[in-house]
Amino acid sequence: MNTSVKTAAPPRVVRDIMSQDVVTLSPEMSLRDAIELLDQQQIGGAPVVAGDAVVGVMSASDVLAFETATPGVPTAHPEQPEQGELETPEDWEEGADAPSAYEAKDRRSPDVIFQHKKELG
Repeated sequence: MNTSVKTAAPPRVVRDIMSQDVVTLSPEMSLRDAIELLDQQQIGGAPVVAGDAVVGVMSASDVLAFETATPGVPTAHPEQPEQGELETPEDWEEGADAPSAYEAKDRRSPDVIFQHKKELG
């Protein structure tokens, strides 16, 4: 006869894994400032707070959806090759130096998009 009794572990709750040092956004904050804050804090989203009330949540997915759905929001320079295309020496202007490693890599990768947004102001 087995006399050992196994007890179930208590159920895990959100409180056990949540962040307590919460970064928040204001509804009046510019989109650029919000994106920069998410980037600086290396987080993918944050609650939007007005006064003492949470009025929403903004995530990196929300930003990308807005950017792709909004006409006129640049995603790449027109003179740059499309994603997946590589520049070859034949594509360089006569007398031009070879592009740097940064310039030659796919310009639509997330780190380049964030950098491009910062340069746009």
